Amino acid sequence: MKSISVCSSLILLSVFVGPSPGAAQVRITPRGGVFSSPSELGMVDSDWGTWRVGEREPTWAYGLTLSLESNRRIGLRLSGLVGSKSGVRMQKVPGTSRSSTAVRTTVMAVSGEVRLDLLHGVHSLNPYFFLGGGMIRNDFHFPEGYQIDTYFSESSRTSGVLGAGTEKTVGKWVVSLEVTDYISQSNFMNGSVQHDLFFSLGIGRGFPGSES
Repeated sequence: MKSISVCSSLILLSVFVGPSPGAAQVRITPRGGVFSSPSELGMVDSDWGTWRVGEREPTWAYGLTLSLESNRRIGLRLSGLVGSKSGVRMQKVPGTSRSSTAVRTTVMAVSGEVRLDLLHGVHSLNPYFFLGGGMIRNDFHFPEGYQIDTYFSESSRTSGVLGAGTEKTVGKWVVSLEVTDYISQSNFMNGSVQHDLFFSLGIGRGFPGSES
């Protein structure tokens, strides 16, 4: 419900303050960086015992951002990000204090966001914030012979998005550094609020849109 409210707010905001079509520019920005999540996913109760599914280890990430911009300080964007196979810390409870990272997960996220530029048109170095909503998914990968894989849920879940970054224009290119936090509720037993973080570098270029 919260994600639906966020998306509705974004739609209304884009109608009233979004980029004007006549001055719009589409920017395509490939991104690369690091994914990390300090949040524990929760517990899995199986025929082979109860397992604590902990945080995911940092791993490489990549993605793409499509931005619709104009001479206004507010713009719209679509983002897609992937965290490649990240080790998941797992521990059997009650029992040994040893943990294993043999299980891995690929994290995939898509979202729509409203972006606010702080120094738009004032300086070539432009800090910005963005917020929005979308979907995030964990796809788990198990070593051959693992007997608890059927107890892991791989369904997508709604997510809120918060982020910040800064960019600098270099000729026709725009170089940006940003951090994106996908905030969602774990679908594991006793799961807490998840913070899936993407730290990324992007190099993009704008393409003029059609005049209205």
